[in-house]
Amino acid sequence: MPSNRVIKSQGADIAEGNQCPSGWAYVGGGNCQQVKCEYDKVNGLGFSEGHDQRVAGKANWKCKGSFWYGAGVMRLEGNSRATINPECPPGEPQIGYNSTCQKPPSGWESPSAKAAREKREGPKCDFKLASYGCSFDAYLDANPNLKSWAELNPQMAEKERLKLRSID
Repeated sequence: MPSNRVIKSQGADIAEGNQCPSGWAYVGGGNCQQVKCEYDKVNGLGFSEGHDQRVAGKANWKCKGSFWYGAGVMRLEGNSRATINPECPPGEPQIGYNSTCQKPPSGWESPSAKAAREKREGPKCDFKLASYGCSFDAYLDANPNLKSWAELNPQMAEKERLKLRSID
């Protein structure tokens, strides 16, 4: 069944994305601006205003120095909307960063990183279930006496299932 989505913002921006396009910085309200380097080509003395403070010192934004024009100054130009990247934490990026991946909450890992870690580390069940793929049901099927006990004592069997950290 198709769903209709109506947004009534009345002038307010709605922040829905968690990543800006490459080379763009988040400026709030779901908006991104491109990080550009400007050089003083008139007299080579630089700009008195300095870098845009929304990106200065953040997210590895830098301007390469020019032999002829000196250090560049970071400016923000253009406008783009943030998009959703499932590999980054949900939420709104911090101002001046490209995505929530650059400043993720402590302990957060992307779905692909989590899957790789779980594959590398293997199952985290009790050693009794390890040879049964961490399945309590497979463990019971292989041990008929225990299966009979579990059928007669379902509450105790559930506690045992939890204690052994079964996947089912």
